[in-house]
Amino acid sequence: MLTSAAIVFVSIILSFTTAQTIPLTWQKQDITVSRADIVQRVEAAIAQYWNTLPPPANIKQSNDLASLAQICIQMSDYDALTGQSKYKQALTGYISAAERVKPRFVYDVTRVGIGFGYAAARAYETYGDEFFLESAKLAWESGRRLTISNEDIGAGAVVAKNFTLQVSCRDASLAGGTFRVRPFVYTLLVDWKLPRASIPMHCSTVPKSRFFSSLSAYLYGLTLDETYLSAARTTASFLRNQMYRSENRLFATSLSAREQDNCRVTSRTTGYENAVVLQGMSLLNKATNSAEYTTVINDVVVGIASNTNWHNNAGIMSGTDVSGTYIPRGMVQVYNATTDAALRNYISAYMSIQYNAVVDNAAGDGNIYGPSWTNRASSIKYDGRGQSKAISALLAAIVPFSRNSASTGLPSPTSTPASSESVENKNTAPVGAIVGGVIGGLAFLGILVALGLWFIRRRNQKEPEPSITSYTYSTVASGPTSTMGTYQTDIHPQQTISQNQYMETRGAWDAPPSYSPGR
Repeated sequence: MLTSAAIVFVSIILSFTTAQTIPLTWQKQDITVSRADIVQRVEAAIAQYWNTLPPPANIKQSNDLASLAQICIQMSDYDALTGQSKYKQALTGYISAAERVKPRFVYDVTRVGIGFGYAAARAYETYGDEFFLESAKLAWESGRRLTISNEDIGAGAVVAKNFTLQVSCRDASLAGGTFRVRPFVYTLLVDWKLPRASIPMHCSTVPKSRFFSSLSAYLYGLTLDETYLSAARTTASFLRNQMYRSENRLFATSLSAREQDNCRVTSRTTGYENAVVLQGMSLLNKATNSAEYTTVINDVVVGIASNTNWHNNAGIMSGTDVSGTYIPRGMVQVYNATTDAALRNYISAYMSIQYNAVVDNAAGDGNIYGPSWTNRASSIKYDGRGQSKAISALLAAIVPFSRNSASTGLPSPTSTPASSESVENKNTAPVGAIVGGVIGGLAFLGILVALGLWFIRRRNQKEPEPSITSYTYSTVASGPTSTMGTYQTDIHPQQTISQNQYMETRGAWDAPPSYSPGR
């Protein structure tokens, strides 16, 4: 059994091998076109998507409102990054329509209302219009009603739910957990992807904390209202204490908040769920000028980008789910907030790879984009999800250009070499130096590992083995069927699955018919 000191020692050793080192297999880590070209490409992609939307007056509950919230965020991002107000009128119309369909943004699926709130907060930051700030506050209030408070913990119950509340897991409070759906019989705190038909009526999970945390941190940064800061800190603490799994550098999907379920965890996870946590924690660090969540943020960046279930060997996202919409946004938020040069270079390389993959493999005729970034289809047709993913990756490519124009002391990942000599020097590093460096690094690591094992053996000879507490957890490889098991304290087995296995199940995308955009 590893002692606490031994675990810390081994963690230090492992940190040498898991820093933000860009893998040798990653390809096309540079963007060689101008920022103006990228902006033009993004604008054309957004226009193509926008032309498929019904006008705001025709928005109904039957529309794909979760996706509408995402394109609203993207339109706000575009104007913020380019200093325009091109989409202000459209955003006013669509956010108003979303609140008309569900007054005060009280959507059954929590993340939809919060999604419009985030779009409104971004629009307020971009345009300074109070309408957007008030809309963001309404959406936040809707999410707050489904978030466990310290008062709920004291009472052992949540007003919106009809079961006895589990007040703590892993020796930490469940305050800050946000329920996935509104109906009082649902109790899940993290899983927001399962088809509603597959959620048992006693379900008790907290899945929306990651979304509520992001909106709370954003609103605090905009208003400096301590109410939002308190909410952001509580939800971020919940996510770190309850959901983070350090062995995988990723967050678990869901946790049951019903007392009789004994802290049951759904350990599977996806890229977009982790990306939203990145966004929220990074916003919180930036708004409070703090480094409290820096270690977790840095680890999750690598955990996402290095996950072989979600990427091919070249570093390209291989799933066709919505992770391509969320991951670029989360990575960009970290990139903008961090001062860590190695992390910025890592993210720049990663996002450059995604941009090039979108342009090379997903782009079709007429500014449309398919869902696959790894293999170019013989015929690419309009696909709403694919278009949204591509827009996020294209938007992210604007950021390194604008950020690197400042005096950061970092080499621009998108700059064109000044001469053929610089290209030659860049691509022909001495083989002997590379081999020698690798061998030397491995030798040093071997010494550290040997010392660590010796240290562990010595400690185990002197100390009795502590008792082990078992907890119940559930793991789901795919589909709604769960298998039960136990895990030891602070050892949390986590499964990651193919993004294609874990697709959102709110239905196939049915893009509304195209219409003349006279809105």
